[in-house]
Amino acid sequence: MIGTVQRILRPKSVDELLSTLAELQGPRHLLAGGTDILVKAKDGKVAPGTWIDVWPLDELRGVTAHDDRIDLGANVTMTDVERSPLLRAEARALWDACYEAGAVQIRNRATLGGNVANASPAGDSIPALYSLGATVHLRSVRGERAVPIEALFTGPGKTVIAPDEAIVRLSLPRVRGAVGAFLRLGQRKAQAISKVSAAATATLGADLTVEAARVALGAVAPTVVRAPEVERLLAGRALEPGLMAEAGELAASGVTPITDVRSTKVYRREMVAVVVRRALASLVDRRRG
Repeated sequence: MIGTVQRILRPKSVDELLSTLAELQGPRHLLAGGTDILVKAKDGKVAPGTWIDVWPLDELRGVTAHDDRIDLGANVTMTDVERSPLLRAEARALWDACYEAGAVQIRNRATLGGNVANASPAGDSIPALYSLGATVHLRSVRGERAVPIEALFTGPGKTVIAPDEAIVRLSLPRVRGAVGAFLRLGQRKAQAISKVSAAATATLGADLTVEAARVALGAVAPTVVRAPEVERLLAGRALEPGLMAEAGELAASGVTPITDVRSTKVYRREMVAVVVRRALASLVDRRRG
């Protein structure tokens, strides 16, 4: 790893961070919790360059509720999410994802901004953020732009974030009465990369009729993906076991996973059906209270 670090900078404010990014030439790497990038560096997958430590920047922390949205600073950790009653109540898919991720030590350091910027199709927070309709806010000295999370990723480890931009916050629309769930399947219960994951967020009527739903899948494509055909199937129908099973099978038929060291494409496809069905069943349980 040492060979990847040419120098380390520690800006004292977001403005200084953005100025630094604008002035730098060559590779630069933002370091927050370090749970993703330090592993990549150890494996020789990080180009030598300037490292910028953003962990001390309190401007990038905090969970703030507004009338129409919830803002989460880029340095909000998975533990911060887990400890938030607001997010447990209104962004349950994200709460589940952070609760299930890694071990306590990882969750204490892993940040939402870092997990998103890492752009892994197996990143646990990303399907949850898809299901919640999150927006990623990028800032540079040129200004700030808001990117829907589904438009952020271009491939494994690749995003539309420019070299002089940094993620400063994520925002989630507040949807009254929405329920959510996230499920993952890994080699072990903790400290394992997901073989497949699913997140669902929906508003359900008193008779469990789906008024609106967003379903997202992880680790089955080059990026996290939505399942629009499943969402159309569910719309206007009551969630009952037969429909949930049908939705799972439809989700499985719509993905083209790969075989790698963690799993086979056949197993992943079969498990998509299982985790989608179980995620939808969790929505029913949570709607019933």
